[in-house]
Amino acid sequence: MGLTRRMWRSLQRAVLAVAALALLVSAAAVAGPPICPMSDADLEKAVRTFNQMAAVFQDKRCSNCHGAVNPFSETGGHVGGKFSFNAQFQGLLSNRAELVADLTRAQGHAPSDQDIANAVAGMKTYLSADPPMTDRGAIRDVLELGGIKELVEGQCAACHKNQPAPWGLASSLWAGKSPEQLCEFIQASMDPSDFLNHVTEDRLGFVQTGFAGTRGLTPAGQAILKEQTGRDYAPEPVKAMSPSAFVAAANDWIDALGGRFHKPPSCGCSIQKYRLEVKGETAIHVQGGAGTSKSKLDRTMDMAFGKDGVFSGPTLTTPVTISNKMNAGGTNCTIDMILDQTLKIDGRVDEAAGQMSVKTTVGGQSRPAQMTCTVPGRVIRSPVPATTSDPQTRTFEMPAQVDEPKEFEVSFGPNGSVSLELRVLPR
Repeated sequence: MGLTRRMWRSLQRAVLAVAALALLVSAAAVAGPPICPMSDADLEKAVRTFNQMAAVFQDKRCSNCHGAVNPFSETGGHVGGKFSFNAQFQGLLSNRAELVADLTRAQGHAPSDQDIANAVAGMKTYLSADPPMTDRGAIRDVLELGGIKELVEGQCAACHKNQPAPWGLASSLWAGKSPEQLCEFIQASMDPSDFLNHVTEDRLGFVQTGFAGTRGLTPAGQAILKEQTGRDYAPEPVKAMSPSAFVAAANDWIDALGGRFHKPPSCGCSIQKYRLEVKGETAIHVQGGAGTSKSKLDRTMDMAFGKDGVFSGPTLTTPVTISNKMNAGGTNCTIDMILDQTLKIDGRVDEAAGQMSVKTTVGGQSRPAQMTCTVPGRVIRSPVPATTSDPQTRTFEMPAQVDEPKEFEVSFGPNGSVSLELRVLPR
């Protein structure tokens, strides 16, 4: 039986070798959304901290300016009523000298012919809209492209005064968004330095005015408030956090993000964890065609992230059922056995490159089994002892992307083949 035992050992080594190589070859074709490479601890801190800040963003002192109030619509929630630029624009279009004088005051210098042409085009676009413009974003775009935003700020100044900048509406509209949506919006629309500058030392003064709750109301604005609502004017400050606590939370959030905003923008806004799933079948031929083995692969590995995109997983032990058939010199042998296969994965996500380096370590130990051999005139049964194989380690590159299953058929020449479905999944 020495020949068949040698065949058995060769077969076992082939099983482990092909299983390890299967991971290497299949991984390179994975595609899908990017993986969030933040450490588990930093991710939890970032989400917790932003959720605290979200209560400030959702406060009406902030959300009104960022989309909740639309002064250009009858139903926009503006206490002072609807704004219309029709009379002002019609007057400026009919009096070029007045238009030039107003542009000079607004810009701080004499307008060029192109400045004047842009202003005329912007005003005509607004006046010719049918139905009349009421959308905040569309009106803002027309005013900015026409270079006439400063020409209309006087209407706001009648009721609102803000230092050092004139009163106006924010260009970023996010009112009504959930904390997670707010977080993603910020990451997708600005960089960390702009965000910190705005919330910690807003040079336009709107953040400070928002926390104070004054709405920048002038005596005229306060009188309109009383007239329209019946309420006497009083400051309505932000209650969720103090300004200092808000600034501290903003710095903590950026610190947890590693000082940068991520892709996808959801990275740092919601808890995201991953697992590597591998399913497939192998067909392995012992050297020289003396025997074959078929086995199934079904493994799931949780990925735990540390600093700098480094991830690791626990060592998984998976029982793999293997059915072997071998033939040599007229002797036919079969072995049905179980291999307790171990799998360990470590690696690192390179966020900038969109790749991750993966190291797989595969090992295993067979359980005691029985080999049955048929020779002319008799059947021989003999025990096969447990055998431990040395772990095999391979390092490879794959896209740092998730949630798109891929199927592969890989041939290993005379050694066998593997059919796999592999994907990285959220968990």
